[in-house]
Amino acid sequence: MANFRNYRQYGIFLSVLVLALSLLVLGGAAPAQADDASWSGTFDANSEQITQHVDRDPWKGWFTLTAYNNTSTTWGDFHFLLFDYSPYSSNVVFKDSSNGGNDPSSTNTTIDSWTISSDGKTLDLFFYNDPVAPGSTFDVKVWTDNTSNQQNFAVAFYPTVVPEPISSTLFLAGAATLGFRRFRKKA
Repeated sequence: MANFRNYRQYGIFLSVLVLALSLLVLGGAAPAQADDASWSGTFDANSEQITQHVDRDPWKGWFTLTAYNNTSTTWGDFHFLLFDYSPYSSNVVFKDSSNGGNDPSSTNTTIDSWTISSDGKTLDLFFYNDPVAPGSTFDVKVWTDNTSNQQNFAVAFYPTVVPEPISSTLFLAGAATLGFRRFRKKA
């Protein structure tokens, strides 16, 4: 009976030790993700949304966006803008694999391409080959890096509507008609 008690105490000791080590590991890993940010919401119109982010060490990380398309139009691209909010002044920029960051990614649409402005403050994503239909959810992760003067910052984001094929066709037909009339007048 004494041996059973020793094994039971040893088992309890091991369980407590494993729990303590797990908490230590999880507690040590949490600060590495402290600067990641996210926003989740619904776009009822083609309007801009804004969120603020309290930046923390290591001053870089993912901005994750989950947006529900509650409009009657299809989205073909999405735009992000980084800016300061008072009283803070930051130097946060978007980065991809070409300049020391990570490429944008999405799990429910295929990103065809993206552009980052020369100052790094704007990021435009294009996914016209796999647009986000009305009633669908769009999620994306983009990389930000607060390169100096690490302070809080804000992110604005908005979708752009995919032009309807009939509208584009009518526009081109109208332009061709005007061009033809102008050409006939000169002749």
